[in-house]
Amino acid sequence: MATTQPIDSLEDIERFFRTGQEWLKKRHEEGLPGGEYCQSRSALVDNVLRRLWKRAMTSPDEGDRRAGISLLATGGYGREELNPFSDIDLLFLHLPGRGKELEKGVQALLHPLWDWGLTVGYTVQTPREAWRKAQKDLETLLSFLDTRWVAGDKEPHLQMEEEFSRGLKRGRQREVLLRIQQEAARRHQKFGDSVFVLEPEVKEGKGGLRDYHSAYWAAKVQYRIRSPREMTERRLLSEREWGNFSQALGFLWRVRTQLHYFHGRREDRLSFEDQEAMARALGYRGADSLQVTESFLKEYFHQALQVHHLSWNLLEKCLNEGSPEPLGGRKKNLPEVAPGFFLFHGRLSLTDPSTFDRNPLQVWRAFETIHHYGMGMSAPLKEVLSQHLSLVNDRFRLAPESRRSFLSLFEKPGHLHRVLEEMYETGFLQVFLPEFGGVHCHIQYDRYHLYPVDVHSLYAVQELEILERKNPSPPWPLFQELMKEVRDPGLLKLAALIHDLGKGEGSSHALRGEKIAETIGERLGLSGERIDTLRFLTREHLTLPEMAQRRDLNDENLILRLAQMVGSSDRLKMLYLLSFADLRAVGPNAWTAWKDTLLRELFLKTLHLLEKGEGLRKEDQERIIGIQREVMDLLKGQLPAPKISEHLANIPRRHYQVHEARSIGRQILMAEKLAGQAVAVEGEERPEEGGDEITVVARDEVGLFAKICGALTANHLNILSAQISTWENGIAVDQFRVQSLIEEGLLQPRRWAKLQGDLKRVLEGNVEVNQLLQEVLPPLFHRYSPGRAGTRVEVDTETSDFYTLVEVFTPDRPGLLYRIAQKLFEMGLNLWMARISTKVDQVVDVFYVQDLSGAKIEDQEKIGMIREELVKLLETSEN
Repeated sequence: MATTQPIDSLEDIERFFRTGQEWLKKRHEEGLPGGEYCQSRSALVDNVLRRLWKRAMTSPDEGDRRAGISLLATGGYGREELNPFSDIDLLFLHLPGRGKELEKGVQALLHPLWDWGLTVGYTVQTPREAWRKAQKDLETLLSFLDTRWVAGDKEPHLQMEEEFSRGLKRGRQREVLLRIQQEAARRHQKFGDSVFVLEPEVKEGKGGLRDYHSAYWAAKVQYRIRSPREMTERRLLSEREWGNFSQALGFLWRVRTQLHYFHGRREDRLSFEDQEAMARALGYRGADSLQVTESFLKEYFHQALQVHHLSWNLLEKCLNEGSPEPLGGRKKNLPEVAPGFFLFHGRLSLTDPSTFDRNPLQVWRAFETIHHYGMGMSAPLKEVLSQHLSLVNDRFRLAPESRRSFLSLFEKPGHLHRVLEEMYETGFLQVFLPEFGGVHCHIQYDRYHLYPVDVHSLYAVQELEILERKNPSPPWPLFQELMKEVRDPGLLKLAALIHDLGKGEGSSHALRGEKIAETIGERLGLSGERIDTLRFLTREHLTLPEMAQRRDLNDENLILRLAQMVGSSDRLKMLYLLSFADLRAVGPNAWTAWKDTLLRELFLKTLHLLEKGEGLRKEDQERIIGIQREVMDLLKGQLPAPKISEHLANIPRRHYQVHEARSIGRQILMAEKLAGQAVAVEGEERPEEGGDEITVVARDEVGLFAKICGALTANHLNILSAQISTWENGIAVDQFRVQSLIEEGLLQPRRWAKLQGDLKRVLEGNVEVNQLLQEVLPPLFHRYSPGRAGTRVEVDTETSDFYTLVEVFTPDRPGLLYRIAQKLFEMGLNLWMARISTKVDQVVDVFYVQDLSGAKIEDQEKIGMIREELVKLLETSEN
C-alpha cells in the first residue's frame, strides 16, 4: 500500500542536520556538559537517520519495505556517545528472506551521509549471522552489546537479543569477561601503563573512556543490565560512586569534543603542543600559560583516575563474583585473615561495614594486613573506607595507635607501596597527611616530569622498597648494599614520601618542604634527632644531583663544603639513596648511565673525606705520580722519553684528576699529530653509557670551544657534557659526551670522515661555523617543540675560588651550546669548563669562566651585562 505520509526532501534533511550541528557547537562553547553533548548529537543523528530511513525504505510503487528490517546503532553511537567526528556505526538487521528489499534502501540511506562528510560504517546481517560473527570476534561481540534500535521493525532486534542471551547463558560469561580484562590490560600497555602519561589518549589510554566501556560491557554480560544507571540499582556501584563516575565521564567527553573541534577531525590524543590551547578553549584561566595548562592537566588526571579506579573495581567485581559482595557480613566458609577482615577472591574484605563507625582506628588493622600479605582491598571495603574519611580528624591523627601503626608500615619489611597505593586510591593518605592533599595530581608541566607530585612520591618509596628486597642479581648492587647499611631505612622511606610536598606551596619547594617535614615529624611523635634528619633530607634532596651535574667534581673545596654540610657518612648514604629514588621515580628516562656516573663520583669522593677525616691532597699527589709512571710505560717505544716527560710536565693538575693514564697517553699521541695538521679527533661509541665520546685535540685559540661545538652540532650531534682542558704548552684537549640525532652510527666511515673534515676546515679557517649550521639546523628544529619554561641566567661568584659560574636555564634546541659559547667568546670571556645537563626539553648548562687576563669576574656591572646579553641571545633564538 502506498504511503500517504509526507517524506522530507534531502535538502530539508541536510539543512536540519547542519543547523543542529551549529547549535551543538555553540552550546559546547557555552559550556554544555560533555555527556549532554554526546546524547544530543546522538539524538540529532537519530532524527536524521529516521528521516533518511523513511525516504530509503518507502516508494510510491512498492509502499513500505520496512517489515522484518531493523536499523540499529552500534558501538559508541549505540551508547549515545557521539562526539563531533565520531564514527557512526550502523547494523542493518533483517529477518531471513528480507535481504533483497534491504539492498534497495541501504545505499539510498548511506550516500547522503557520506556526501555530508560523516564517517559511517555498516553491516548487513540476520540475527543468527550476527551472533555467529560475535562468537568469533570479541570486538564485534562488544559492539553488538551496545546495539540500540533507531528505526524500522523491532522484531529482528528482539530476535538478536534472544540469540545473544541464549549464547551467553551457556557458560560463556566468564570467558568473555576474561577477554575483556585481558584486552584492557593489553590496551594499557600499548598506550602507556599509567594514567599519568605526558600525552594522554582520552579514549584508549589508561583512565580513558574505554576503561568505562570495558566495565560497562562486563556488567552487561554478567548482570544483563541495559543502561548505566542500572549499575546503582543492582548495587554494583553506590550512589556516591556513580556520581563521581558521571562527573568524570562528562569531563572526558567534553575534552574529547573540544579535541575534535580543535583539530577539525577525529583526534583522541591530548598532545603536548596542543595542551595550552585546549586548556584555554575549555575555560581555564591563570596568570601565565604554565598555570593555565597545569590547572587543566591536574583536573584531567584527577578525573581520569576516577574513571580508571571505578572501572577496574567494577570489572573485577564482575569477574570475581556471581553476585555483588554482601556488605552485611562475611560469606560462609571464608576464614578471617585478621580480626574483622577476610579474603574474598584475593582481596581484603570487611566482615562488618559498621566496624569503622564503632572504632575508626580499626582501619590500621586493614593496612597492616595489606602490608603483611600484599593483597589489595575489595571494592566494597574501599567504598566503606572512603565514606568514613570524615572520621580521620586531628584526634585520629594524634592517637598513639595511629602514630605507631603508620610508622611501623615504614619500619617493618613488607608491602609498603601497596599500602600507600590503597591509602591514595581511597583518599585516606590525603586526609591523614593533609599536606599530601596539597600536591594531589599536582602537575609539573614539562617533558621531564611524567607524573604528578603525589604519584611521583609513591614511586620514590617503591624504588627504595625494591632495594630492600633480597635479590641474588640486583640491578643496582651499590645502592642495595648502601640500603642495608643505613641505620634508619624507615625514616628514609618516609622522607621519600614527603620530600616534594613543598611543591604544593610554590617555588623553593625544598625549603618549604623542610618546614612541612618538621610539622609531620612532630605530629607523628618522632624524636628530635629523627625530625632533624627528616628536615635535612627534605631540604637537601636536590643537592647531590645538582652538584653532580652542574659543578666541577674535581674542586676539592666543593667536596669539603659538601662533607661539612652533610656531617656524617650515614646521612650522606641516605641522601644519595634518596637522590637515586627521586630520579628513578621521575620517569623511565630520567636515570641515565651518565647521571649514575656523576652522582657516584660525587658520593664516593665525599664519603672518602667523611670516613678518612682528612683532605685528599697527599693522596692526589701520589695518584698523579702513579699516572705519570703508567703513561711513560704505555708510550715506551712510541715516543722518546724526554718528549713524553715534556708533555706530562705541561699537563695541569686538574687534568690528572679527570683522566686515567690510558686516556692521557692517547691524548699525548694525538697532540704529537698537530705538527702536521690542525686538529686530531678520536671517537668511541658507548651505548651502555647513554652516549658516545669524542676527544678533540688542537692548538688553543680564542673561541676554539665554540667552533668545535658548532662543528659537532652541524654533524647531527647533541652535546651532553664537555670537559675542557688547556695544557701549559698551548695544547687544548676537549672531551665531549654526545648523543646522535640520526640513526647512523658515529664511527660509520662516511659519517666519521665528514666530522673530521668539518673540524679541520673550521679550525684551518676554510669555512665558517655558521655556514655549516645553515645546512643542518632548519630540518633539526622540526624535531624540537618549543619548551614551556622560560629562559633564566644566573651568575655565581661564591662556589669557586678561581672561576665565575654562569648558569643557563633554557629550552633545549640544536646549536644551543655553540651559540652560548660563541657569545661568551664575544664578551671577552675565557671558558674553562662546561657542565651540560639536559632534562628532555630543558637544559641547565653551567660554564666556568674567567676574563682574558685569567681573573675571576666579580664586577657587578660586568655580571649584569653577561646576564642581559645571554638572556637576549637565548630569547631571540627561541623564536
